[in-house]
Amino acid sequence: MRRKLAYSQPVLANTIDYIGSLPQGDWHVSKQGGILFVGDDNWTPYRYLDTTTHESEFHLNKTTSMLVQAQDGSTCRDIAIESKPAYDIFVGGGSRPPSPQAPRRTELEAGGRVRIRNLYDPPTMDDRAPVTPWAPSGMTASSKTTDEGCEITATGKGRCWLYPPEPFPDGLANVVWQKKDGSYLVGIDNMTVPIPEGVTVLTRVCGFNDRSLVTLLQNAGLPPVFAATDHPY
Repeated sequence: MRRKLAYSQPVLANTIDYIGSLPQGDWHVSKQGGILFVGDDNWTPYRYLDTTTHESEFHLNKTTSMLVQAQDGSTCRDIAIESKPAYDIFVGGGSRPPSPQAPRRTELEAGGRVRIRNLYDPPTMDDRAPVTPWAPSGMTASSKTTDEGCEITATGKGRCWLYPPEPFPDGLANVVWQKKDGSYLVGIDNMTVPIPEGVTVLTRVCGFNDRSLVTLLQNAGLPPVFAATDHPY
């Protein structure tokens, strides 16, 4: 069967490539070698494939303009992005897809209530010490606390990477930052988020003891950053 890819690139060497818009749904990404970042054009990370990870999956809640980048001077080869259902058919040898099933409903979507706790207290960045991202060669980064939150200034070409605030709370599995414009930065596999050149103002931070809770909140249309007390979702 002929394979239909939404995006393919035989070689991507230490550069960015803009994919264009991908529709809502589940997606499969694969590559050989290098370090590959997969995100939207606002640098929101969806997947980070290091040198030991050659394939992964991600979900888009809506049509999204996406990009990929070979990072840290690396070269990625045979990059492929395709819909997850199409990939499943391909690896299954063209077999018929399974019978349609009703979408799964999370406890939140079904009207249930769970308790989700923000591990960071206080969550507001104007009440916390400033955090400074790691800057690669050719870039600099500085930060300061203002009345609006943590103001980070990054200079140079590329992006810096911000780690969660230290000390790490017990059980920390992922972190989400809220920006001044109301958008969110979600930690990738190592809990870092990209900080582009220019000025970024972070207003709040939320720590989770389970990475899947972030996806659960996003899929339910609920904000992934909230106060440090248990949230009655």
